[in-house]
Amino acid sequence: MATGLPPMATAHLLAEELITFIDASPTPFHMCAKGGAMLLAAGFVELVETDAWRPLLKPGGKYFFVRGGTLVAFFIGAAFAAGNGFNIVGAHTDSPVLKLKPCSKKSAHGCIQINVEAYGGGLWHTWFDRELSLAGSVIVKEADGSFAKKLVHVRRPLLRIPNLCIHLTSADERGKFAPNPETHLQPILGLISEAVLAAELDCEIGAIFDFEMTLCDTQPSQIWGLRSELLSAPRLDNLLHCYTSLRALMVHADEAPPSADDVCMVALFDHEEVGSDSTTGAGGPIMSESMQRVSSCFAPDEPHAAAESLLMSNRRSFLISADAAHAVHPNYAEKHQVD
Repeated sequence: MATGLPPMATAHLLAEELITFIDASPTPFHMCAKGGAMLLAAGFVELVETDAWRPLLKPGGKYFFVRGGTLVAFFIGAAFAAGNGFNIVGAHTDSPVLKLKPCSKKSAHGCIQINVEAYGGGLWHTWFDRELSLAGSVIVKEADGSFAKKLVHVRRPLLRIPNLCIHLTSADERGKFAPNPETHLQPILGLISEAVLAAELDCEIGAIFDFEMTLCDTQPSQIWGLRSELLSAPRLDNLLHCYTSLRALMVHADEAPPSADDVCMVALFDHEEVGSDSTTGAGGPIMSESMQRVSSCFAPDEPHAAAESLLMSNRRSFLISADAAHAVHPNYAEKHQVD
């Protein structure tokens, strides 16, 4: 019986590609870099938002741009005309994490710790007793006085959030394990300082002007099970759909017929876990700006033609929100509906 599913060998290959993608994407910034590299290898052209796009966009062209932790990629059908539709898949690049606060270093009872804040709604107890590290974006002053954004992913264990030993907790506390995000989630850093970031970036400590850093697990994603049929990874919500939507767009761009008359677009937004209301979130202008810029490049030069073409495109378009959902947990089946 045909299932519509790929052969097991193909599924395993896709799973291996997925976990490689996830492990290379500890932050939205890294996801955009990894996704951008995939697109460039597939023949996509990176656009700059401060440049004029009209001389660049052509029917049959493949393009993408990055804004902060958001990536938008699209393929223009060979027969596309102003007013035609946009077929869009939306996903998000961020996940619940612990982020370093701007004034992060502290000490207590001989231990160096760092101040963190909870970003999004996470299962914070799962962060305890793991070897953690740091990843993020750092603003560095260059030798010529300019500033550059550089990515950092320290791959060795740096931090740990230790549980309180059983001898100092009551049975009631163990049964209701509910860490206080302000006091109990402060990782022990060890005897290191900003020198770690400077060493990773090969720059002087004084050249580091700002950063946005998050904690990340050092344990790699794994494929497991009797037949290697299961997968465990961090940030599946929603790097899973960041990967699958990008891959689908690349395959479609290679296989689309000459009669393709629409724009296929993937929009991978940041800040979904905290409400999406930002310049790079789904609640911001980036989606409408992307459609408007592409549409206007193909609109006639007559007055109001670009605006009318965009309105026509809006009525002929659709957007799929691709997000993660929970399968039934066999140990907690009562949490799910039977039918």
